[in-house]
Amino acid sequence: MDGSGGSGESGGSGRSVEPGRSAEQPAGSLRDVGGVVDVLDGDLADLADLPADPFLGSYEPRLDDKGRLFLPARFRDRLASGLVLTPGQDHCVYVFTRPDFQRIFAKLQRAPLLNREARLMQRWFLSQAFDQVPDKQGRVTITTQLRAWGRLSKDCVVAGAGSRLEIWDAQAWRNQTEAEAAEFAALSEGGVIDFFS
Repeated sequence: MDGSGGSGESGGSGRSVEPGRSAEQPAGSLRDVGGVVDVLDGDLADLADLPADPFLGSYEPRLDDKGRLFLPARFRDRLASGLVLTPGQDHCVYVFTRPDFQRIFAKLQRAPLLNREARLMQRWFLSQAFDQVPDKQGRVTITTQLRAWGRLSKDCVVAGAGSRLEIWDAQAWRNQTEAEAAEFAALSEGGVIDFFS
């Protein structure tokens, strides 16, 4: 587990990713909009786009008083050129490489503007997104808005999820995994995910 020492006001240079719209703040997690904007479930669905080195494992860094978090050492080279933080499902914070985020952004931009759920996804996903370059110590700064969305305390978990990392409050992560354990164990063959057969 990495420490959280160091000085400076920021964990790297960053700027908000503006969607060109004001953000609404509905309660609860972002909704799954399915066929309207199916970008988070299938953002890297094409085999050509699959990362050669997926994000794997879970780590327990601490958030410092300035909102900075050490990235797991094994991922720092991959994220050194820049990353994008966004609100994630289930009140976590997603971390994407810039190329992966650009693919998601392109799909969001193709979503029908007249569909309310598409606008909601664009507005929430983009208005609170924040792109930055980690500092020399491998830290990123999580914005106040994203810390509030993720309900992050000092103790965090960074969980690999293939094409992205997820940042969770440590207690929320334990609650989530405990709640999902039985469901995961009971997943049936031939359903949504049929890749073990």
